[in-house]
Amino acid sequence: NRNYSSVDGILFDKNKTKIIKYPEGKTLTSYTIPDSVTTIGDYAFSDCSSLTSITIPDSVTSIGYSAFSNCSSLTSITIPDSVTSIGGDAFENTNYYNNESNWENDVLYIDNCLIESKHSISGPYNININTRLIGDYAFSGCDSLTSITIPDSVICIGDDAFSDCSSLTNVIIPDSVTSIGIYVFAWCTSLTSITIGDGVTSISSCAFSGCSSLTSITIPDSVTSIDWSAFSNCKSLTNIIIPDSVTSIADEAFDNTAYYNEESNWENDVLYIDNCLIKAKRSISGSYNININTRLIADKAFSGCDSLTSITIPDSVMSIGSGAFRGCSSLTSVTIPDSVTSIGWGAFMGCELLTSVVIPSSVTYMESEIFDYCSEDLIIYGYTNSEAERYANDNGITFISIGVAPEKPTTQPSTQPSTQPSTQPTTQPSTTEPVVKPTEPTTKPTEPTADVEKPVESTTQPTTQPNGEPDEQIKPTDCVHKTVVKNAKPATYFVKGYSGDKVCSECDKVLEKGKTTKKLTLKAPKFKLTKAKKQFKVKYTKVADATGFQVRYKLKGKWKTKTFNTKKTATKVIKKLKKGNYQVQIRAMIVSGSKKAYSAWSKTQKVKVK
Repeated sequence: NRNYSSVDGILFDKNKTKIIKYPEGKTLTSYTIPDSVTTIGDYAFSDCSSLTSITIPDSVTSIGYSAFSNCSSLTSITIPDSVTSIGGDAFENTNYYNNESNWENDVLYIDNCLIESKHSISGPYNININTRLIGDYAFSGCDSLTSITIPDSVICIGDDAFSDCSSLTNVIIPDSVTSIGIYVFAWCTSLTSITIGDGVTSISSCAFSGCSSLTSITIPDSVTSIDWSAFSNCKSLTNIIIPDSVTSIADEAFDNTAYYNEESNWENDVLYIDNCLIKAKRSISGSYNININTRLIADKAFSGCDSLTSITIPDSVMSIGSGAFRGCSSLTSVTIPDSVTSIGWGAFMGCELLTSVVIPSSVTYMESEIFDYCSEDLIIYGYTNSEAERYANDNGITFISIGVAPEKPTTQPSTQPSTQPSTQPTTQPSTTEPVVKPTEPTTKPTEPTADVEKPVESTTQPTTQPNGEPDEQIKPTDCVHKTVVKNAKPATYFVKGYSGDKVCSECDKVLEKGKTTKKLTLKAPKFKLTKAKKQFKVKYTKVADATGFQVRYKLKGKWKTKTFNTKKTATKVIKKLKKGNYQVQIRAMIVSGSKKAYSAWSKTQKVKVK
């Protein structure tokens, strides 16, 4: 099997780095997880009632959701210091969990890890000194908790660790903390003060979403990325300081804050925070000059601005975020300044009239699909042997050289990271250029002249065509083939697409037939479950392009399905349920007229209804 392996009936991934499922029917009382394992999957040991002890090796870094739940005989658990995340309900209904003597003032610890607190906890609480990790959902829903003291031994705070702590008023995250999970303080509606320590490098998705009493936030210099919806719906947040260390800001990071909602903060329909361009209103039209000294263009900043015809990017901008100009269907040409080092995923996707882009040698990282669904006549102008040329060749886009790229600095990494621009270097590359440098146009004509579009044969003519094939293999004596793509048809969520035929623009000869492309697929949303009496809550995150979601659940027998027609992140309640352990799945959907498309159903999660 190319994906899985099995040892004594225990299911692992192919490389045995993840343990997926330990059979419930095994009668062994103790088990030692192999040293090759780094991840204990969701429900990996759930309902293994014979296990009394488990040995977790130092190789393990994460323990999944409900990993050991309902192991009713499990009394001996040792968690090594290598573990940096523990999923919700990981040890629920184990013998250790059910033993009241293991709970200290309504809080359960295993070794130096804080696992869970009871909802009855109230007032201030001091986390034990030497605690290293706070598990997912540890204090979630503790609505009488008023303050929390986190010792400087803590390095990781899990997903939803303090979400819905509606009486929590202030938090200090010590410098020892290096990671905070998604939704970590979401919907803490009384939170007025938060200090983020200098160890935190990323503000996770929805980390402070819905903290409606928070008025100001200072982000430390250690932070390099602010993720999706990090401060959304903080309706009192008026004062925001973003340091120059931040290299990426995701979509909706500050949506529906007081700062965002204050019209006077929008300059000609564009919102800036410090030297970061956050968002433009879709009503923006014509030409727009981005403010001088702007350092960063956030994800989806101009997305859907279909009346924007030209954009001037100053030479202070270092990164262009994912989807920054997606769907700007009237944009015809773009010149990227030589201050820019990275261009995010789909940055110019769907710019249907875009025919000319100038990309300097300073750009050393280009994500995928940047120019998908742009004009078939698109030309990328850039330096020979540059990242721009590599991208053009890899994606079948016509490339015209404006000179030879300068040599890369010796300190340049040999491979590019696979993550979003938040992981890109924050320093500018060397500005050293060759002694002779062609003059780079400051503005590119809307339509390049004919003699630029049709390269003339010369001694400097490249020896390969844009599709990578040698000239002599396809060049007849009377025609110099120049490849263009015709008959392309983009795939949608409802119909397949066609990649287009590679055709010579001079003689119309078909050089390479296109291929049918698969329909677009929606991603299954991430979701969290919260148990309650006769009901449970489903908290799911927004999925791009989805118009609604379906939740299905069952105790036994057939699935029951609920449909929710909402595009945004939301929490829904499934009510009037019988007592028991429910299986729950979720999927995204998109509806257009009579057409419907769905994502795959998510992995099953379980929730206990009292």
